[in-house]
Amino acid sequence: MNTNLSSSLSSNINNHESTTIEIDPPISLSTHTRTELTRELNHTEPTVSLPTLSRTELTREINHIEPTIELTNTTKINDTTTETTDHDEFEAGQTRFIQRVNPISISTNNDQYAGTICCHNNQLIYNDYDRTTRDSRLTFIPDITNPRAKQTIDWNPPDTTINVDDDEWIQDIIYSDKLSSYLLLNRTRLRLYNDHTNELEEFHTFTDRTMKRLSSNEKYIYLTSGHGSAPYNGDEIILMNYDKEEQLSKTFRDIIPSRINRGAGPLVGEISDLAVGSNDQVTIGYRLERRHEVGVCLFNVTNDGREWSCIKQLLLNDCWHSDLSYTPRIDWCEKLNVFILIEYMTGHLIMVDKDGQVEGECRFMDVKNRRESPINLTISTNDWLCVRYESSISIHKLTS
Repeated sequence: MNTNLSSSLSSNINNHESTTIEIDPPISLSTHTRTELTRELNHTEPTVSLPTLSRTELTREINHIEPTIELTNTTKINDTTTETTDHDEFEAGQTRFIQRVNPISISTNNDQYAGTICCHNNQLIYNDYDRTTRDSRLTFIPDITNPRAKQTIDWNPPDTTINVDDDEWIQDIIYSDKLSSYLLLNRTRLRLYNDHTNELEEFHTFTDRTMKRLSSNEKYIYLTSGHGSAPYNGDEIILMNYDKEEQLSKTFRDIIPSRINRGAGPLVGEISDLAVGSNDQVTIGYRLERRHEVGVCLFNVTNDGREWSCIKQLLLNDCWHSDLSYTPRIDWCEKLNVFILIEYMTGHLIMVDKDGQVEGECRFMDVKNRRESPINLTISTNDWLCVRYESSISIHKLTS
């Protein structure tokens, strides 16, 4: 498939400065041309102006109080584009394998854009939010074909808390085949959830880090944390084995080619998400505040995680928003052999293969509420694609 999708991709010629491997020029994914985007937004409701918040203030607001405004994507699309890719102006490619008509829909409360969700086989687990009590709660659905049968996972506070971030706010959830359990991450500790016992148990704690996201393969659990005391190095990636030993850590500055993180200043880069695919490949979504840049980098990881070779960079145009640190989000799809990423600001779903070639792109909005863009996604071994929005989860079947 041509990597230059006719209406959405253009090439930027840059030389790669890494000493490990030559990569192709970064592909620039423009989800609209700027003219089209402006024209479309001019015919919709005005967007809400957001207050200017520092990262610390924003985190405190998200975690402890009900937000005073609703951050809503007001991009409108034709009804047909929510049901089929036939009318998209993009090269749909493998996105046609997503059954988009009559998805299973589960109503949720807006958990203030964390969108935590994980699907394994026919099971689904997600973090919800109680607006009345302002508490988070974990919901488990044993069979997504019967979404009304829900269970609440009891949250037992630890005997000793690590710090103020050690609460029930879940940052990320994955399923580990190695452990035959779900791994749930908050900002300070990692827990296991086994569906047979319906209980959470302690797995590992992080006393000096602020944890963000995780993924895994048979050898390692990959975790990301905030930059902490070394802001000039950006966010950090930690590789931990299943004996709970931290093997090594890499900072954003360590792995990202210098042509991407060039320039001075403390805000080197944030990692919005990461996903581990086959053959130890890792895809990272990143954000550079200094340049208002959002992108994705695909890596070959070798030598037990010590060497990271960037083989492709994708730039996501028109996606910057200073308060949307959670976008883009990424997961690996074994059935289609691609990484699937979604981007909130533009509501697009993009498939990228192991060579970094774009294998399809389409709009992806909530069928019931077309003002809502995807916040997060998860893909199960039973070929379910679950997409989280502010007020619902849509469950689609993947075919081939």
